[in-house]
Amino acid sequence: MPVSRQQTTAFVNVRGLGIVCFNPSLQRCETAIIRHGMHQLSIDISRPGLVEGAGANATGFNSLFNLPIPELDDVTIEISAIGETTYKGYEIFQSGGFDRLNGPNDDNDIRWIINLEGDEMHGPGLARNNSFAERRPPVTRLYISDALFYAVIPEGEEIAKTPFFMKTDPRDNTTSEFGYLAETMGANIEAEGVQVKITIAGSEQILTYDRVDGSPLRIEITNVDDRPDAMATDLPVLYQFLSDPTGLEFGLSPQEDDSGSGDGTIGKNYCHISRVEIETIEYFV
Repeated sequence: MPVSRQQTTAFVNVRGLGIVCFNPSLQRCETAIIRHGMHQLSIDISRPGLVEGAGANATGFNSLFNLPIPELDDVTIEISAIGETTYKGYEIFQSGGFDRLNGPNDDNDIRWIINLEGDEMHGPGLARNNSFAERRPPVTRLYISDALFYAVIPEGEEIAKTPFFMKTDPRDNTTSEFGYLAETMGANIEAEGVQVKITIAGSEQILTYDRVDGSPLRIEITNVDDRPDAMATDLPVLYQFLSDPTGLEFGLSPQEDDSGSGDGTIGKNYCHISRVEIETIEYFV
């Protein structure tokens, strides 16, 4: 059964180039948002309602706060519940078994988000890639606590309409079907309110919002490269931070259709969030 957002206090969308960890010691989700190349990071906070200038009775989301995030190392975004909360720390949504190629799978199962240390990729044991230590792009730290985490499928769509990827194994130069990927991680917060704290170079800005029943706050954190010729996968950038001890680096590419062209991934800002089993992003940033 898909995750519902209608009765939440706030829901968060985290989309774009970044690596997610779940930290059991600090009871929070940690994301290293990678500020690579033309990826542009911003945060937008909004609520549903009548949209001014959009015609009679037109509804949508009205922006309450919007901020482009500067490309600095010293930037942190923290999102947490205020008061009593349904989810203390974090919960991860998984629904029964999961088979990316054969299903059936719940559209919101967290496993639609690629796990670099999962069975489909390297497995446990990725290490910090020290060969890129001097050339790594800046990282913005995102911490979210008191939430339920899951995969997000574009509104009105289903997982089968997201891009289908092929996987290349350089050990034998074979290509096989990998499957569909979710590009966005969602987080539901159910509490009396929600706090967003943004720290840039030591300067803090704290935003608080009360719960409004039936009107959930939407917090969108987006880090995408929107050029028409942007890469279809950010996997090569992720390998600048994490490496397989054997030097193995897989390739992912969108499946081509019968005309020989891509499936529409390129040019659609397809920058997907990724996950690892490492407990803190401090291990590799």
